[in-house]
Amino acid sequence: MGILAWIGYTLATTPPPKPIEEIEKELEEELKKLEKELQESEREEQK
Repeated sequence: MGILAWIGYTLATTPPPKPIEEIEKELEEELKKLEKELQESEREEQK
């Protein structure tokens, strides 16, 4: 019975996960930042 109470408490107090769309936006932003940094470093190497 105690295990069921613990599971119920955990389910009630755990926040829902982020929506997939929000995670995808964050990943795209990070990818764009990394691409910009890579392009800038390549430009500096060419100089």
